[in-house]
Amino acid sequence: MKKLVVTIANKDFLNQAKQLFSSVYWNSNWNGDYMLISQGIPEEDLRWFREKDILVREIDIYKDVVMGSNYNPIILCKIEIFKEYFKKWEKIIYLDCDIIVTSSLNNLLKINTFGAVKDLISIEENIDKDIIPNEEYKQLQKKYKLNKRCFNSGVFVFDTKIIKNNTFKELYSYIEKKINYIKFEDQFILNIFFYNKWNHLPDKYNVYVSKIKKLKKLPSDTILHFVTNRPNEPRIWQNNNQFFNIWNDSFKKADLIKSVRDIKKIDKKERRKIKLISENQKIYIKDIIDKEIGKIGILLNKKNPRFYLIVKKFLSFCKNTILIFH
Repeated sequence: MKKLVVTIANKDFLNQAKQLFSSVYWNSNWNGDYMLISQGIPEEDLRWFREKDILVREIDIYKDVVMGSNYNPIILCKIEIFKEYFKKWEKIIYLDCDIIVTSSLNNLLKINTFGAVKDLISIEENIDKDIIPNEEYKQLQKKYKLNKRCFNSGVFVFDTKIIKNNTFKELYSYIEKKINYIKFEDQFILNIFFYNKWNHLPDKYNVYVSKIKKLKKLPSDTILHFVTNRPNEPRIWQNNNQFFNIWNDSFKKADLIKSVRDIKKIDKKERRKIKLISENQKIYIKDIIDKEIGKIGILLNKKNPRFYLIVKKFLSFCKNTILIFH
């Protein structure tokens, strides 16, 4: 089976794309093709990807598109994946470049149509009600249940048999209309196009890390998505983000890749147990151990010395543990 994992980036997201491919390469045992859909990236920067046998598809037709939100038009490049050119692959997985992949993606390849994970918002919340004309809003209400939860367009997978002669044309028609009332253009377009025609993927394939309150360590899910809509919240690739060390460690491993086609030659243990170090997590674990053992240690030692030794050894082990993704 020919399969492809693909992301999109412009010159401002080169490092993010490198990190994404690095996490796929080292953590998921992916033996399919890799592709970067690029917009406005100089050839000297694209050389890094080509030298590692990552396919590059350059496009520029969306760079001047003006729609409703403040998002970069690069996100609209997602609809490129629905051109007939991509039928040379049987299965395609799309990933935003603010993602870390932590384990195998192979189960996603069981999807025979189009699959994605439910978002936290409804279709209606993709629309700016202060801008949309009343008549257009009424038409949408007639055709769709707008209060229905939509899927998130940061991760999706599909069988390319769903690509028909007019698929791309239909998707692109929404861009041609220059609809200015959409907040998340790519997500709205894909949700309208695949309305009632998509399969729900398990949540572990698109976990919103930044939406988990009081998070002290990363969940061990397959796809971690570091989305943020808050202007002052640091992104995962900024050094004041609590998980920056994990992202940066994965980013540094990108340069160790000689060719993405060499995955089978990599030591299996190294491939399946990549160590991702977070100083924040180690400090947190240490603080918990020091605090809790001090409270209960004396009492536990008096009541059950043997169990106390077991607990002490276990906590000591935790103190020195580095977060490992399987």
